This record gives sequence, structure tokens and C-alpha cells, in this order.
Amino acid sequence: MINNIRYLSGLILLTTSLFMPYVLYIYCSLLYFFFLSEKIFIKYNFLLFLFIITFLVSSRYVGLLWDGSDDMASYFLAYEHYTTFETVPAISLFYAKNVDILFAYYSYFLKVWNFNLFQYYFSTILITFIIMYFSYRKILTLKEAIFSVVFYILYIKSFQLQWHILRSSVALPILFMAIYYRSIDETIAKKSLLIYVIGATIHMSSALLLLPLFIFAKNLRTHINFIKYIKIILKILFVSIILFLILTLTDNYVVNKITGSFDTRSFFQINSNIIYLILPLFLMVTYVIVFKKLNLTNYFIYNIILYNLLLIIVGVVIAGGEIFRIVQFTLFLQPIVFLMILQNIKNLSIKIIFSIPIILSLYLGHLYIVNLNQSKFFYKSNQAPINLTVYQTFPLLIEYLENDIQYFNGYRYKEKH
Repeated sequence: MINNIRYLSGLILLTTSLFMPYVLYIYCSLLYFFFLSEKIFIKYNFLLFLFIITFLVSSRYVGLLWDGSDDMASYFLAYEHYTTFETVPAISLFYAKNVDILFAYYSYFLKVWNFNLFQYYFSTILITFIIMYFSYRKILTLKEAIFSVVFYILYIKSFQLQWHILRSSVALPILFMAIYYRSIDETIAKKSLLIYVIGATIHMSSALLLLPLFIFAKNLRTHINFIKYIKIILKILFVSIILFLILTLTDNYVVNKITGSFDTRSFFQINSNIIYLILPLFLMVTYVIVFKKLNLTNYFIYNIILYNLLLIIVGVVIAGGEIFRIVQFTLFLQPIVFLMILQNIKNLSIKIIFSIPIILSLYLGHLYIVNLNQSKFFYKSNQAPINLTVYQTFPLLIEYLENDIQYFNGYRYKEKH
């Protein structure tokens, strides 16, 4: 009976979603993926969900957001100036302020294949979500992995970051897979190293943040006593200081942003970036307590959480207002931690009381950002994004494909001499 209800709900969502306004579609999808997902229709509903979210994000007017700190304008400028294979690194450094070589050449080849800016943006976001699914799938079931992607997408801060911090969104799931492979079998060290290098050449800063996890991956699946933790932390701090000094000497963009904001006010600076960390930090601390109380044995996630908590503490102290640059891994882990907490709550009433407020906060937070519409989603339409149905977006999709998107480059543009 329950399975029949699940199958029916999946079929109804798939067949009626075309005619639902966005505000209703997201609500029904969230309930379905969390409560009612089944094996037949879940994949089709998931692909439709990814398409809708990807189109929403890639339809926005780029460049004016956050007083010009919208990074996508830099990506677009670099993309428009890619002309020859050998000049790609220089163009990427000049306009996008990075030489993450694999992402730069990925962009270059899309340019060679005549992808316009909209197609480039759309493809990159969609690829990111697909990679994220396969990354979650390493440690979760199919339904859990799909829900985790949905959770990640809808959470208010990760939804904002995926608009413009594009490289780290692509790199983090790849780096996580590399850490996973290295942790389960040292004999495939070359495979895990190759995957890690791929992630690093997409976003080097994320690779450096997670490098200690990769180096000590073989220890992640075992209990680490206090003395061993101290030794590992000291090694991490030593390596981090050396890397920080090297990056400072090489005039690294992210390091300069962090050191430029470092003053007495940056210590535990209360701002929106830290407020958005309350939920993931609450979940992680809760899981640590549950892990200890129930004597659980999944040390892989537990040890990663401990490292991440240490990273956030150090980040709050050092980075202050720039902490958003290092929180994406926390947001990536958040749905995993949420599901693992639920797995260890046996009482159904407690499970519902615990999960409903979090699920509701995902929906309301996401809806708030879309309704606020500071980034001008679907700016080529006269209707508010939350009122558009999937069916109504099809003519818009053709418009974007044929006539491309517009963006403001005034904050970022400079002539290359």
C-alpha cells in the first residue's frame, strides 16, 4: 500500500509539474524527495528538478549582484576573450584572476564549440549537480544521494554561492571522491591522486583546504585518540602555515582578500555568512554527540566533521567577513550529516519533530531568495520567477538559447595591453 502511494506520488509530480507555479513545484518536490520517493519515477523527477533549478540560475542578469562582487562577470569576460589554446592561462589570470587550468580549458573548448554565455553557464551548473550526485552516491543510497543534492541546492547559502563561485562548486565533489577512494584502499592511491589533481586544477584553493584530509585519508576510517589528533593537527597547522606563506609571496588573490580583511573586527565578526552557518554547525555538533553517545563506528564522516569544525573555527577567527570563501565544504557535508542523524533516531515522533523544521527552513529560505530576486532570475520575462510554471519557461529557454544572456561587466572590465 505504501509503495503504491509512493509510485502514485512520483507519477503525479512528474505529470503535473509542468503546470505548477514555481512556488508550488518546489514545495511538492521537496516533500516528494524527502518523504515519498520511490525507484521508478525518482530519477525522472530529479532530472526535471535539476533542469528547472539550472535554468533558473543561468537565466539571471549577471554582474550587478552584491555591489559588483558577483564573480560570474569575470568568468564571462574570460570566456569571451578566449581565442587561442596557448593564451588561455594568461586570459584566465587577467580576467578571472585564476590559473586553475582545467576549468579554463574546459571553458575554452565550450567556446570553440560555439556555446554562447547562457549555454556555457547552464552546462557548467548542470554538470556540477551531476558530479555532486555521484559524489554523494559513494556513501549514500540512490534516494539519499538525490535528496542530498536537493538539500544542498535549496539551502539558502549554498544556493547563493552556486550562482557565482562556480569553480569550487565543481571541484568540491571531485575532491571528496578522491578522499573517499584514498581512505578505502591504499592500493588505488594513483587513482585517488589523479582525481584529486583533477579537482585541484578546477579550484586550487578548495584543494588546499582539503589537502590534510587527502594526506591523512588512511586514518579517517579508524578511531583517532587524543594524542594522535594533536599530532595530526600540529602537522596540519605546520603545512598550512607554509602554504599560506608561499601563497602570500605569490600574491594569491584569495589570500590577499583574507589578509586584507584581517583586523580586530574580523574576530568572530557577526555577519550574514556566519549566521548561515548556524544550521550546518548545529547538525555537525549534534552528530558528534550522537556518535559518541551511541558508540557509532562510521569514523570516516565523523573525522571529516571534526576537521571541518576545526576549519570553521580557524576560518571565523582569521577570515571574518571573507569566511564564505571556505564554507562550501561545510554546506556540502550538511545533507550527509542530516541524513546520518535521522538514521540513528529510532523514535518516529522525534524524527519528525527534528526533520520538519529543517525541511521547512529549506523551502522558506529558498523561496525568500527567489522571491527577493535581487539577481533578476528570468529577467527576460515580465512575470515573477515564483509564479512561472515549467511550461511557461520553455519559450524563455528558446529565447535564451537563440539570443543569449546579457550581463554587466562595468565592475570587472579592463583592457588587456
